[in-house]
Amino acid sequence: MYAGLGAILVLAAFAAASAVAALGLRVLGPRLRVRTAGLPAARRSHHLATLRLFPSALSLLLAGGLVAPAYLAREPRDAGETPGLLLVVLAALGTGLVVTSAARILASWRATRLLVVEWRSAARRLDLPGVPAPMFRTRSAFPVVAAVGVLRPRVFVAEQVLQGLTDDEREAVLAHEAAHLRARDNLTGLLLRACPDGFVWGREAGVLERGWREAAEQAADEQAALGAPGRAASLAAALVKVARMVPQGARLGLPAAALHGGEEVAQRVARLLRLSRDGPTALGGSGGPPRTEARGWRMSAPRTILLGASLVFALSAHAVFFLVHAAIEILVRSLP
Repeated sequence: MYAGLGAILVLAAFAAASAVAALGLRVLGPRLRVRTAGLPAARRSHHLATLRLFPSALSLLLAGGLVAPAYLAREPRDAGETPGLLLVVLAALGTGLVVTSAARILASWRATRLLVVEWRSAARRLDLPGVPAPMFRTRSAFPVVAAVGVLRPRVFVAEQVLQGLTDDEREAVLAHEAAHLRARDNLTGLLLRACPDGFVWGREAGVLERGWREAAEQAADEQAALGAPGRAASLAAALVKVARMVPQGARLGLPAAALHGGEEVAQRVARLLRLSRDGPTALGGSGGPPRTEARGWRMSAPRTILLGASLVFALSAHAVFFLVHAAIEILVRSLP
């Protein structure tokens, strides 16, 4: 019963924390999303992904970082306590969240694998510079240009895309995919789809995920466009050409970083044309990349805070576990 009670407590804590965090984000999410609207695309994608991951991260921290260690450290193995019905129900909800997350990961992996197998069956290796991953040209009814995979990413480009674009447009398209790879957008997308929290069943989760996807595409567009003179116009032209190649009503439906998945591209094209006309100032602010000192501070500040919090927790872990276990005892004995 010791292990069973521990599992029930951890899953119940996970479900309760997830519900509270998801409710808070459901209330505050729209306001926080509005505040990201004026940010550069790369920062906007980062903030939206952080918002979406927050309920899961908080729930995992509470359940795995506090409840589980406190139970293992303080609970006697012969206590013989039994959980009440409410804890069992919460644990069942926590199990449902974990199963839902696993199902989403499996569905994403299966969809990717089916398409990759189809593409690889008609693929030939493509040797072009500028992309930090193996590239393949393939035959597909959909004009695919996509970076697929997390651990071993590969880039697939449809024959009609290679034949229908100019050299400058192909270079711009590959720079776009390279930007996705450098940003690890496939990993971020997988984490967003796999979030094991109650937020996954609400509307706001889908809004945040779509907002992140849009911002990630714009960020990749910007990174590619700023890489060389005239590339913004070339990428805009390539987007229009690829969009016209899409069969009527077709969607890529692939959980990967693709140049175009069948959605509307007018906003991206207009943004690229502004960038071509006005240069980096079209992005707002100074238009250039952040100074090294500022970028270094933004990167080091969260690490410093995390390190400090970890140090404080390590020094006070005994007291924290004592308090958490005391709360566990009260809940087990008082909840129906």
